[in-house]
Formats: sequence, structure tokens, C-alpha cells
Amino acid sequence: MYSRIIGQLELTILVALLFGSSVVTALEIKPGVGAGLQYTNNAALTSDDEDDDLIVKGYLGANVSENTGPVNAHVLASLVYEKYTDNTFGDQYNFNLNSNAQWDIIRDRLNWQVADYFTRIRTNSLDSDTPDNQENANAFSTGPSITFSISPRNSLFLNPVFRDFYYEDSDTDNQQYELGGQWSYQMYRTMDVGPVGRVTKIDYENDQIQDYTISFLGIRVNGRRPRSAYTVNLGKNYVQRDGFDNVSGFDGDVNFRYSLTGSSSLRAYASKVITDASSDLLRSEEDPDTGDFQNEQITGDVLRNSTARLAYSNEGSTLDTSFWLQYRDFDYKEQPDDRTVKSIGAKLGYNVTPLMRTDINGRYDKVKQTDINRTDKKYLVGGALSYSLSRDLLTSFRIEYRKKDSTVDKAEYNEFSAYINLVYGFRIADIF
Repeated sequence: MYSRIIGQLELTILVALLFGSSVVTALEIKPGVGAGLQYTNNAALTSDDEDDDLIVKGYLGANVSENTGPVNAHVLASLVYEKYTDNTFGDQYNFNLNSNAQWDIIRDRLNWQVADYFTRIRTNSLDSDTPDNQENANAFSTGPSITFSISPRNSLFLNPVFRDFYYEDSDTDNQQYELGGQWSYQMYRTMDVGPVGRVTKIDYENDQIQDYTISFLGIRVNGRRPRSAYTVNLGKNYVQRDGFDNVSGFDGDVNFRYSLTGSSSLRAYASKVITDASSDLLRSEEDPDTGDFQNEQITGDVLRNSTARLAYSNEGSTLDTSFWLQYRDFDYKEQPDDRTVKSIGAKLGYNVTPLMRTDINGRYDKVKQTDINRTDKKYLVGGALSYSLSRDLLTSFRIEYRKKDSTVDKAEYNEFSAYINLVYGFRIADIF
């Protein structure tokens, strides 16, 4: 169906770690299967000639984990089938994979890391999130982490990494080869400091996109307290690109976490980096609190990504709450895709009884594309009610309203949808 789901190299490494290694001692697999029915009054998300549709859905999912031996791994996988009964779109098969594994070959000295993420992204980030504007994307990363203990206070870390990025439609497939290193000095019991550097070579399979090398040299500070931790990277980036002027500039990020209580935490993140869209995609999958990828455009261009994000979460026994707000500024070197993004979102979950749960969520995005003087405002609000029919059988009902205002009239839309499903076994809530 698709030209590629997961590359042979990525699949081989993951299977070898999870199933073919003698160091895997207690592999736990939780499967799930489900069916659902969704109604939408505007399936194509158009500004006029709105068509409603009834979508029949099927779901297969699995949660695979291993954390009792030297291998620590976690895999979330799902396949969702969608049948548009009024043929607004053809049949859809949406595969999603979120996987990472770490093998401690020599404890505290050498470990090998693997991560693979397969997801759906928008081909044109400004257009509606519909099947005709979606494509599969795969981000794969692997490499060893090597530690040299020079003295009780001094350590040297080396991190060679290989990354491979695949896009179903966008012709920006690329491979990245990186060598990173850090000298860490324990200045105090609660703080480490030292120089850090990396060199990344990016090779695009499309000969029309110029390859380039990004080099970074700076200083890193790590701090930790009983209830907080922070990391600061400050330095300078250099970009050497065939056929274009070289680019250099300040590069840095600050990451701060604070535990307010045993169940609640606050995280603040700010960065200003010279990077590429593929690296941003991988970073957003590995750690969504560094900025989501929803409003970023896939391209082979060099870009300056400035991000500020604040997130709060509280996971109580009865009430779960979370909210976040972020500001992002994308400055592309060659492509006319410069934009600023302001976003805010919140989720609230309440366990009404041991068997019944209700959830409410909302999100607002304002995207201003400065090169073409376009502004989009997107609103989303939704609610869900879930009920456990038995230990392994769950049913849920969800309603959602989406709206988009834009300076481009044809880009506007309103949509109301209602959705009911039944799942036996493991369920990925954000997927099905």
C-alpha cells in the first residue's frame, strides 16, 4: 500500500533488541482491538459545499515493554482503518509507531540506543488536516553512548548517531551522520559543567536539495535539586552548505523542570537554534514539550527555530489536569515559509466512578506567515465520556468542534463531529 512502512534496517535493529537478544528477560505484550463509528458534518473541511460523512473505523494496537534486564524498551504501535461511507475520501490505513530501546552493554560505560517514530503529518502545514493533505513520515535514530570516567569529577561522553528520515510524498528524504562529545566536570555535588560540541552531516536523496554540515561548539551546565533539575546549552552554530553562503549564529536552549507536589510538575523550555525540519520532527516525537510539529513545514531548507514553551501537569487519583502555552518563530534561510506560531491548550480528566471517566480538552493556534501576509486562527474544543464494561472492554463517546478563521477565505471551515468506539485490551487514547 505504502512505498515503505519501516525500513529494513530500522525493523531489523528493533526486532533484534526485543526478540532476538538473550538479554531480554521479561517481554510484556499488551494487544488491543477495537471498532468505531464517526459522524462529521464537514468531512473535507471546506469553507463551502460542506459534505457530511459517516466513517467506519477499525483498530489494532499493542504496547510492548521490557525493563527488567539490561534492555529497557517501550513500543507503542497501532493501525487504524477508516472507511468513508459517502466516499469523501478513499479507504485509509493509518499506521503509528512510537518506539525506543536502550541496551546497557557495559553498565555506566557503553549503551546502545534505538528510536523509531512513524506518524502522519500534513504535506502543506497551512492546509486542512484531511487525508488528501497527509503523508506518512518515519524518523529513525540509533547509536552508542560511550562514557570515559577520567577521574571522580571528570567524565568524557561520546555520542555517534545515525538518523534516517523518510517522507511518503515530500521529496526530502535524508540521512544524518552526527558525532557529539561533552567533557563534564562536577563543580558541585548538584551541578556539572563543561564544553560540548557536535558535527552533523545531512545528505538528501533529492539531488536538487543541497547537502550541508552543521557544527556546534558551546558549554553545557546541568543542575539538580531535590525537586528540580535544569540543563543549559549555550554556544555557536556554523552551517556549511554547498552552493549557498555559510550561516552562523548564536545557538542555545534552557530546560527547567520543577516538581510542585508528588503528582504535579511544571516545565519551562526555551531555545534558539539553527536546525532542519527533520530534526525538529524527531525532537517533537521524542519530547513533545520542546514544541509540537503541527504548524511546521517539511522542507530541505536550513531554518532558525526559536521556541518558548511552558507546561503544567497534575496526575491525581481522581482529577488529571494539564495545560501548556508556547510561542514559536520559524525563519527559513531560502524558502518563503517564515512564520510565527502562538498556541495554548488544556486538558481536564475526571474519574466520576471507578468505571466511568470524563475528559474535556481545548486548543487555540494562531499562525502568521510573514512572507505572504497570511494569518490563520484555529480553535478546537472537545469532550469525551468513557465507561469500562469489564476489566478489558472499554467504550467511549466523544464530540468535537473545530473552526478555522483565515485571511484566505477558502481556507476557513467549521466542523462538528461525534464518535463512538469499543475497544478490547490495550487502547492508545490519542489514536483511537
